[in-house]
Amino acid sequence: MNKSIFISGLLLTLALGSCYKDKGNYGYKDVNDFEVTVTPAPADKETNIYLVNQPGATTETFLLTAEGKQTLNNSEENLEYIWYRTLNVEDKKVSSDTITGKENLMELPATKKSKWQVLLVVRDKSLDIEHYSNITVKTKVPFTNSWLFVHGAAGERKIGCLSWDVAGKAEITPDIQDAMGRPGYPNMTGITYSAGGAQDYILMERLFITSSPDSITYIFPFDCKKMGDYREMNVPANVHVREVITPNVNSTSYVAMISTEGKYYYSTSWGTPMFEQPQGGVSSDYSIDLAYMDSRGDVTLWDDTHKRLMNCIGGTIGYMGTVDANALAGKKALWLGRDAKTSAGDREPCLFIAKNEHNNKCYLYHISYDDKGDKMAKGDDSKGDGGEGFAYGNVTCDSTHTWGFDESTLFAVSDYYQDQFFFTKDNVVYRGIMASGESIELYELEGTIKKIAFRYANQSVVEDFNANQHILALVVTNTEGHDEIHEIHLNNGGDVEKVEKYALGDITIIDWEFTALNRLTDY
Repeated sequence: MNKSIFISGLLLTLALGSCYKDKGNYGYKDVNDFEVTVTPAPADKETNIYLVNQPGATTETFLLTAEGKQTLNNSEENLEYIWYRTLNVEDKKVSSDTITGKENLMELPATKKSKWQVLLVVRDKSLDIEHYSNITVKTKVPFTNSWLFVHGAAGERKIGCLSWDVAGKAEITPDIQDAMGRPGYPNMTGITYSAGGAQDYILMERLFITSSPDSITYIFPFDCKKMGDYREMNVPANVHVREVITPNVNSTSYVAMISTEGKYYYSTSWGTPMFEQPQGGVSSDYSIDLAYMDSRGDVTLWDDTHKRLMNCIGGTIGYMGTVDANALAGKKALWLGRDAKTSAGDREPCLFIAKNEHNNKCYLYHISYDDKGDKMAKGDDSKGDGGEGFAYGNVTCDSTHTWGFDESTLFAVSDYYQDQFFFTKDNVVYRGIMASGESIELYELEGTIKKIAFRYANQSVVEDFNANQHILALVVTNTEGHDEIHEIHLNNGGDVEKVEKYALGDITIIDWEFTALNRLTDY
C-alpha cells in the first residue's frame, strides 16, 4: 500500500513538472501600459498638493494639464481623461462637477481661501485599464516668512517680495499691492513689520508704511488691506514721522514712533496705534538717534547729541542706570539692537556698540533689564545734577578688543548664537566671539553690502520656524549696480553651510523687513 502511494505521488510530480515546462514554451502578448504626467508638477510630489497664492481683488485661474505616455500605442484615441472636481471656499463646499479632456482649468475666487479636490482618471478604453491620481489645489496666505522690500525711485515706490514655495523654490513678486489689487504708496520711505498687535486675535500681523510727506499707514501685510492711517493715530499736526519701531517677533501691541526732531512717542493700543508722549524727568531737549524695542515692548534709546543712553519702560522715559554720563562722552554710536549675551533673567538683553571718536577702540555695552532691586540706580545718568528719579537698566561695558569697526560696519544678532555677533567689513561678513575678541571670516563677495539681518533674531513660539534663526541675509549691490539678496545658511556652530543668491532684477532696495510669524498659518 505504501509503495502504491509513493509511485502515484511520483507520477503526479512528473506530470506537473511536464506541464510547467510546457507552459514555459508559450509566448506572451505585451500589454499597452501607460503613465500619466501632470504639469505643472506639484512642489510636494508625495502628497500631490499644489499651494498657490490666494488671489487679490480679482478671480484668478490655475491650469493643470495631463499627458498619457503609452508603451505600445502612439495614438491617444484610446485614452480618455476625466476630472472629478469639488471646490471648497472658506471651508464650505460650493460646487462639484466632472469635466473631460487633457486640461483642467480651475477658478480661484478673489480674496478668499479656496481648495479644489480633484480625482483624475485616465482610462485606456481598448483594454479597460485605468490610472488614478488624487490632486489637491489650495490657496496659501501669500508673503508669509518672506522678505518684503521697498524699491523704486521717489514717487514710484513699490513693495516687492522674495518668498518660497513648499519645495523651497524662490518666487519674486515685484509689487505685492498691485498683485493683491490694492492701491500703492508711491511716496513711501520705509516699512516696519510687527508680528503682533492687530485687533484680530488670529490675523495678528501689522505692516506700517512710512511715507513722505510725513505719514504712516497701517496695512495687513498678507493681503495689503488698509487697516488704519495717520489721521487716526493721535499724532499732533506739527509732528512729522521719521521712523516706526516695533518688536521683532512677539504678540505685544507696543509700537513706537520717532519724529524728525528726535522725539519719542509710543502706543500700547491694539490695531491702529494711538501715539502719546511718555512720562518722565528727562531733559526736554533730548533727541533720539537710535532706538530698539525688545520682545516685551521695552525700548532702549540713544541720544547722540547729548551722548546719553535712555530707555522707555511702560510709558516712562528715563536715563540708563549704572553707567556714568561722562563714560559715554566722545563715543560714536554704531548700532543698537538685540544682545546675544546670556542674560540671567527673563528679559531680553540689549547691545549698544560704539567706538571712540578719536581712535579705533570699540565698546560693547551690554544692557539688561532683568529685575529692579539692585539694578536700579538713582540719578546715575542725569548729567550730574543729582536727579531724584530712578535710572533703570544695568549696563556693563566690554572695551578690551579692537574690532576695527567704523561707520560703515553693519551688525546682526540671533539669540541662537549666544555670546556671538555678526558684522561686515568692506565686502566680507565676519562672526565675532565676544569672550575672546576673535573675528572669524565667513563669507566674501563681489559687490557692496548694504544691509544685514537674520530672518528671525528672536526665538519663535512656533518651533517649525526657528530654523530662520540660522539664516543670515544680506542686501548686496552687485558689480552691475543692481541689488540682490544673499542668504547665508549657518550650522549650529555659526559656520557657513551654504549661500543662496537671489537676483531681483534692475532694482534698488530702500528698506526691507522679514515677515516673521508667531503662529501657524491655516493653508
